[in-house]
Amino acid sequence: MSKVMHGFHGKLQVDAQGNLIRDFQGDPVLLDPQNQNGSITLIPFGDNVPMEENCFLCHPGKITQCFRGAMYTAGQKCDSCHGDMLAMGGEFTRQDGTVREPWADEPQCGSCHGGIGSDPVASLAYEPNDPAAEPLPAKTQRFAENDNTLYRDSLDGHASLGCESCHGSPHAIWPNRNPDANDNVTAMQLQGHAGTISECTTCHEADSFPDGTLDGPHGMHPVNDPAWFSGKHGHFAKDDSNGDRCAACHGEDHLGTRLAKVPVDRVFIKKDKVLASLKAGEQVACNLCHSLEKSFKH
Repeated sequence: MSKVMHGFHGKLQVDAQGNLIRDFQGDPVLLDPQNQNGSITLIPFGDNVPMEENCFLCHPGKITQCFRGAMYTAGQKCDSCHGDMLAMGGEFTRQDGTVREPWADEPQCGSCHGGIGSDPVASLAYEPNDPAAEPLPAKTQRFAENDNTLYRDSLDGHASLGCESCHGSPHAIWPNRNPDANDNVTAMQLQGHAGTISECTTCHEADSFPDGTLDGPHGMHPVNDPAWFSGKHGHFAKDDSNGDRCAACHGEDHLGTRLAKVPVDRVFIKKDKVLASLKAGEQVACNLCHSLEKSFKH
């Protein structure tokens, strides 16, 4: 079904006036995917082509807003992850000689999200010159799905919670930029603000980690936990047997990256003393509370 719908319709051609090209019998003249020679396809794709002119013609319509989450807000489109019609229809072989299997071979989080906050997030999940749009392999496993498993079925090593438990469904990754959207209700009810479920107190009682931990989702430490930032993170930071444990999120300079942004206003307090105050979106840097010299001292 996918090959017929995507592959066939992806090979329909139009002339310069936008008329469907037909043969003398009135049948459509189908594009040769291997020899396109500047042909114009009926359903266009490209940087400046809105989704309403391709995928949203069918999936599932122009006003349904089936793609509306954080990646939509970031300017991504369907083809940023899935490729064009011919790629979806399995018209091109992948590196291993196979073609895409519908519903089983899908884009991968790790193709764009490398896992290190100082690394840029890719804008395409595949090489731009790859007509098969085969997902790029993950650089690290920090934000990758389970092996041979789709995002919607993947489980984090954190009490076997599904990725969707904290991030939402694939096409509506939290948050929705509309503050009143139904997509945001779950996170608002659970943790008091929209976006990824990141507050440990959503599931755990305050100060539930007396010995500290770096075993949270994606190797995170306790978030917004006074016991952590007021002292218990020290011995974790000093343990560099596996490299700088702070750098992935706080940067090699410990001045913060996008992974260290606070989702809401934060005030860090230790023994009634305000260590630092941050506005939503600001990055947590180590020198907010102490010197960088102390931060790098082992």
